[in-house]
Amino acid sequence: MAARHARKPRAGRGQSKDLDRDKIVAAALGLARAGGEGALSMRRVAAALGVDPAALYWHFRNKDELLDEVAAAAAEAAELPVPKGGDWRKRVLALCRAIREQLRTHPELALHGQSPWTTPFNARALGLLAGLVAETGLRGSELLFAAQGLLHEVTAIAQSEVLGTGRSSDKVRRFLHIASEQLPEDLRSDWQALSRIPARFDAYFEFAVAAYLDGVAQRARAG
Repeated sequence: MAARHARKPRAGRGQSKDLDRDKIVAAALGLARAGGEGALSMRRVAAALGVDPAALYWHFRNKDELLDEVAAAAAEAAELPVPKGGDWRKRVLALCRAIREQLRTHPELALHGQSPWTTPFNARALGLLAGLVAETGLRGSELLFAAQGLLHEVTAIAQSEVLGTGRSSDKVRRFLHIASEQLPEDLRSDWQALSRIPARFDAYFEFAVAAYLDGVAQRARAG
């Protein structure tokens, strides 16, 4: 992978002749794939490379700069095939499923150090979604709003899914219990039943995307 922002290394301790930005990004990407952003630190990256942590600062000003490079590399490597042929709605749904699957199985795509909505992966996904949603006839700001809103929906569901099955699952269970107490009584049994279904995220995802696309189609017909 070619370096994106090559610059002359700064003087300092720990310089390694065999170290370069690409090697550092590759090592950091490996750590991120194994454990997400929480697994990344300059010390851990240095340990994976067998160098002094100070050596990394010859190539990156700080961790945030490294995260930007890692997130960009992860976005480039992500598999997001654009469905061909058929109804626009079916192709948008297929792309949304692919986006969700990538976010669920590749924690390195959520790296950025800022907002989860501003990752390079989401920028790439937004462009692909906008291209497909344009087939509805929406244009300008309405097209952009439709594509961005859909991406936010898919990203939020995927992040909730990862959170619900990861180390924070106890917090999710507490939320489900508290939410049950706040719902109208006639909905509590349904909520509790859904909370116990392992595939509840599949059902939630399919319903949410279908409902969103219903709205997009209606808006497009209204002109």
